[in-house]
Formats: sequence, C-alpha cells, structure tokens
Amino acid sequence: MGERLRKYASNALRCAVLLAVLAVFAGFSPLFVTLWHKCVITGAFAAYALVLLAKWGVVEWLQVHGCRVVAEMASCGFCMSWWACVLFSGVGWLMTGSVAWVPAAFVATMVCRVIK
Repeated sequence: MGERLRKYASNALRCAVLLAVLAVFAGFSPLFVTLWHKCVITGAFAAYALVLLAKWGVVEWLQVHGCRVVAEMASCGFCMSWWACVLFSGVGWLMTGSVAWVPAAFVATMVCRVIK
C-alpha cells in the first residue's frame, strides 16, 4: 500500500512541477493559466474514469468482447487516455460554451498519462 501511495504522490508532484514551470515560462498569462486549468481538470477526470473502469473490469471486457478496433484501442493506454480526454473536453465545452476546452484534450492526454 505504501509503495502505491508513494507512486501516486510522485506522479502528482511531477505534474504540479511541470505545470508550475510552464506557467512561469508563459508569464502567468490569464489565457494560458485558464487553458492549463482546463487541461488539468480534463486529465484528472479522465485518469479517474480510466482507473475506475479498469477496476470494474470494463477495460478487460472491451478487450475480450469488443470488435477488433475497440479491442485494440482498449489495449492501448494512450488511446484510452486520448478518447477519455476528448470525451471530457467535449462535455466541458458543452457545459460552458467555451471553445478553449477543445485544445485542452491534446495536453490533457499527457496529464492523464502522468497521473494514471
């Protein structure tokens, strides 16, 4: 249990340092910070959803019972992160009407991979 917690804390720390460095290089531009908030929110929700789906066995079920394309996608961690981030970015776009959620999916995929 302690090793798993240490791994999650390490990943969260790496993500926070990356975001802090990028915010400093951007000169704390309000648009940049807002976009990064959207990326972190999207990546965090996607990582949580993917971990939950894996725990419930949905990912394994898709690998076994899905068609060939879905089974290959469920076997690829990057693909699952990408589509989860696209889904949550779309939901954020529909809920707020802000188009800034659309490019957030590209960066949120990497955030999701670091967190997960």
